[in-house]
Amino acid sequence: MGCVHSCGVAIEDSGEERDNSNDGKRQDKRRAIRIIDKEQSKEKSFNKGDKSWDLDPKEEASLLKGSKLKDVKQASSSKATNSKAEGPSFLGKARNTGFFGPGSSNSVPKLVPRDGKILVLCFEVANTIFKAAKLVESLSDENVKHYIEVVFQSPGIQRLVSSDMRELYSLAAADKRKELEVFSREVVRFGNRCRDPQFHNLDRYFDRVELDKTQSYLKEIASGAMEYLLSLAQRTSNLYLEMYVLKKFEHDYEKKCWEEQNFIFSQKGDRAKDLKQQIENQKSYIKDLKKETLWSKKLEEVVGKLVDVVQFIHFEINRAFDNEGRNNSNEKLTNTPETLSSAGLALHYAHIITKIDNVVILQTSVSQALREALYMSLPDKIKASLKPKLLSLQPSELSTKQIRREVDKILKWLLPMANNTIKAQFGFGWVGEMANIRTEANDNVVIEPNLIRLQTLDHAKKENAEEIILDLLVLLHRLVTRHIKGSSANQTRSPITQQNNRNVSNPTSSKRSKNNHDTS
Repeated sequence: MGCVHSCGVAIEDSGEERDNSNDGKRQDKRRAIRIIDKEQSKEKSFNKGDKSWDLDPKEEASLLKGSKLKDVKQASSSKATNSKAEGPSFLGKARNTGFFGPGSSNSVPKLVPRDGKILVLCFEVANTIFKAAKLVESLSDENVKHYIEVVFQSPGIQRLVSSDMRELYSLAAADKRKELEVFSREVVRFGNRCRDPQFHNLDRYFDRVELDKTQSYLKEIASGAMEYLLSLAQRTSNLYLEMYVLKKFEHDYEKKCWEEQNFIFSQKGDRAKDLKQQIENQKSYIKDLKKETLWSKKLEEVVGKLVDVVQFIHFEINRAFDNEGRNNSNEKLTNTPETLSSAGLALHYAHIITKIDNVVILQTSVSQALREALYMSLPDKIKASLKPKLLSLQPSELSTKQIRREVDKILKWLLPMANNTIKAQFGFGWVGEMANIRTEANDNVVIEPNLIRLQTLDHAKKENAEEIILDLLVLLHRLVTRHIKGSSANQTRSPITQQNNRNVSNPTSSKRSKNNHDTS
């Protein structure tokens, strides 16, 4: 009986254990079903546009197990409401206008990480901040006065662009608005990468919002935002340089390891062990430096301040160039002469001018290849106009020094415009603005305003530019020919004329060559 009784108890215990295990499985199954249902409902609401909260799937699962998801949703929604009330000064009204928000960012680019930090995007953000700072500086009263009294009166602008001050004023205002448009597009791009949907599609806000703030309030907000962003951007540029140094250390370390593995020992230089220690020290320094730069800042915070800066620059352009400049820049002028920018020749003509300058500098030792390269770079229209000019050229009474003085007088104002054109085309990259910013001994950022497009060949009238280049080529022909005459007993003809006659074959070519030789 004792054995039967003990066996029965054992069977009953095992049955209870099976029941308990089955109950546990049923509870786990019910819990899993509840989780799946709630995740499906969350996906439906998210697809409809309810993006006021976003949680990591692992965190969400743990919260579901603890039956706290409802509280988290309520807390996150209230937090989103509070953030809307505490956002950037000019974004408050934009959030209520329906330009952006839930449901308006279905085609949003790749977002920043879940913690919202900028990370490697910080270098592009810093470049944009420097660009904004230079644009703001160029709109100061001192710089605008410099444009009117000095730049507009320069011989290059007067001869190539226009002598009408009202037209120059309108062109300068239009150029500044174009720079603002480029800057605002970058702010829109950064806003679309934010996790907070209220910063998506900022272009709609910039297009429709009206300025209803006073100048003093705008300036106070923007100046504070720019000062804060500039300090972060400067540290970010230092971070960029330190990361470059780290990359160089790593390259040297790999090279040293290879040398030691192949038993190539040099008496000079550090050992691999020493370089590895330098790498560790540099990594530690970079890690600490990242905490003080844009790398560790949230993108929403930076974009909010950049929105204020966009608004301020818009106001400053209207103030600096007044209503007349704004209206004239928006009007589409008719029957205006073709410019080098509209013809796509500004950069090409700039290179021609620099080649002419090189020939003038090396007039005593100009190679035939350099002369031919200059001629071959000329557009067909200039070549066609140059040939009759040289063939009908009369002897000049000017001395070699006087001719050189005339050439230098033209290049004095023309060459800077050509160099500015080349710099505007090739001087900037994704960190180009950081490379052009300089700092003082106390680490204060020195902002130099951007060159306006009037200081380049972009607005130069094509006809005027071709006339100036033709005059330069004729003077260059006289200068080089006189030098050849003085250094050669054979009195060699000008290489420009030689190239002309080489490309045009006709029965009278020898007679023209003789005529050109006599007139030179």
